[in-house]
Amino acid sequence: MIKHIVQKKEENKNIERILLANYNIDKNTLYKAFRKRDIKINGKRVSNNIVLKEGDIVEAYVNIKTTKVYDVVFENDYVLIINKKQGISVFDNAKKENSLIDIINSDFNSNYELCHRIDRNTGGLIIISKDINYTDLLKNAINNRVFKKIYKCIVWGNAEKLLGLHKAWHFKDSEKNIVYIYKDKKKYCKEISTEVVTASYNKENNTTELEINLLTGRTHQIRAHLAFLGHFIIGDGKYGVNEVNRLFGYKYQMLWASRLIPDNLSALPKEMLPEKEISVEPKYE
Repeated sequence: MIKHIVQKKEENKNIERILLANYNIDKNTLYKAFRKRDIKINGKRVSNNIVLKEGDIVEAYVNIKTTKVYDVVFENDYVLIINKKQGISVFDNAKKENSLIDIINSDFNSNYELCHRIDRNTGGLIIISKDINYTDLLKNAINNRVFKKIYKCIVWGNAEKLLGLHKAWHFKDSEKNIVYIYKDKKKYCKEISTEVVTASYNKENNTTELEINLLTGRTHQIRAHLAFLGHFIIGDGKYGVNEVNRLFGYKYQMLWASRLIPDNLSALPKEMLPEKEISVEPKYE
């Protein structure tokens, strides 16, 4: 069953358009559900394709074509490390869709817990605790840099000059779900550190592939900080330039949590985490 709460941006759109845009359903399955009255709006069954308003609750009793949203890249008795696709939230989200941790717990018939998060539209490596008794220990160790977390991204322009460490001040506007970056300290701001460790410029399409060592982990840090430095991530609708993004045709920002490099494993029992680097290649969509 699908349960979907209509968002403001979806207001005045019909139910068919909303369901097809958000879920992997074919039209014939959807039309059959209308005929069988297997779709409810605010608890009432409907048989036709009506227009919806913000806050409406849609329940559709249809089969969804399942697509794999993660790959397992490491597992032991304590942790599961997966490579997440773009476009799925790691935890509960406003759309009330199944989150990554919901799907994993369903697949493994388990009660695993996230040790850290990445943005919905960022792909890459996530560490998950298999034993709730060790979750806090793992979280603290990750926060204290038991791994270097390296991200790959593609940015607009020649960004080779960005090699090195960059510090700035970060302010999160929770109501607007956006952050602002400042050169100098301001009230309510927190300091951030972002290190560009490699940079490879592609003159043909005027983009640069960067590897980023994330030294602090603030909301949207890499995306906002790189945009502040003059080189936004391709595909980033929030901090980038849409006219440029459309030239490349990617649905999500070209940002991937690509490497976990052991840096201070002595903070945990040896058997808990992998002793060798884990790396994956981005699969941008």
